[in-house]
Amino acid sequence: IIIGINTVVDGFDRDAAIENVKTVSEANTDAMIVVFIHWGNEYDLKHNKYQEGLAENLIDAGSKLIIGAHPHVVQDVGYYKGMPIYYSLGNFVFDQYFSKNTQEAMVVLLDVVDGHINFEQKRIKIDRSRPYFIE
Repeated sequence: IIIGINTVVDGFDRDAAIENVKTVSEANTDAMIVVFIHWGNEYDLKHNKYQEGLAENLIDAGSKLIIGAHPHVVQDVGYYKGMPIYYSLGNFVFDQYFSKNTQEAMVVLLDVVDGHINFEQKRIKIDRSRPYFIE
């Protein structure tokens, strides 16, 4: 189950978002809950304390994986209670050519087998709005 959260809007309710993840998790005990979240500061290469705290709350609520977007650059990857937090994968198809950081991104390949999640990260380069895997 994928739950989308957008923190970059007026009126974002942090407690309601956490409660939503908890409710979905409790109602779907056999499901893998993935939170895809729009958050963070544009062009910052490292996540901030707000992202970290919210990620931990979402994992405590039942999320098994957090994938972030919004900063337009790849941010660091963290773990909490063994669960991965991809703070930002960067751009994928976008027309920001003004820096190397906005033209590089990450793709996360997931393989779920018998309730276990395997991850593979691949770096990509964006050339004129076209993503290419970096070998």
